[in-house]
Amino acid sequence: MANSTVDTEKINAISSLTPKTTTARIIFIIMGLVAGLAEEIVYRGFATRALISNKINKWLAVFIPIPPFIFQHGLKSIDQFIWF
Repeated sequence: MANSTVDTEKINAISSLTPKTTTARIIFIIMGLVAGLAEEIVYRGFATRALISNKINKWLAVFIPIPPFIFQHGLKSIDQFIWF
């Protein structure tokens, strides 16, 4: 690390990814919350209820949607499996 250099162009490019105006920040936050809420509705609500209505055991119906949820987020290692 002592001999490393900092590329200021890359640092400046990162700062362009953040929202600059208050309106853009609010939209950014709302989009993040809506995405999480939509996932919960699909995986915890729709999938679980559909499995239960098809006479799948309630506990099994809770665990069946877990692998698709994990792989949707791009599982890169076994450590991430536990995190998701």
